[in-house]
Amino acid sequence: MIETLPVLNTIGMVIYWIAQIVLLGACIWLVSKNRSTGGVILLAAVLLSLLFSVGSFFINIIAVNMDTDMLITFYGVNNIMNGLSHALFVFGFILLIQEMVKLIPKK
Repeated sequence: MIETLPVLNTIGMVIYWIAQIVLLGACIWLVSKNRSTGGVILLAAVLLSLLFSVGSFFINIIAVNMDTDMLITFYGVNNIMNGLSHALFVFGFILLIQEMVKLIPKK
């Protein structure tokens, strides 16, 4: 089982990055078609999430030279920031839904 861990981690990373890139493309498309506040917030949240993911990736590369306390602190801060970017995404999504519901005519 231990021999398959690098393969499983690689597959997980590939799936994550494909999903993030598709989501980024969808948000860019949304903002280009309808520049709503909710759409712009969604796009900002996806960009922040990608930024923190890339930062985490590079920290993994240079982690060999880092002190353990510094590495744990970085991961803690990165997890908080990534969580905040996801919360921002949820806020933008709810805002976008509210904007879309207002556009639906009542019968």
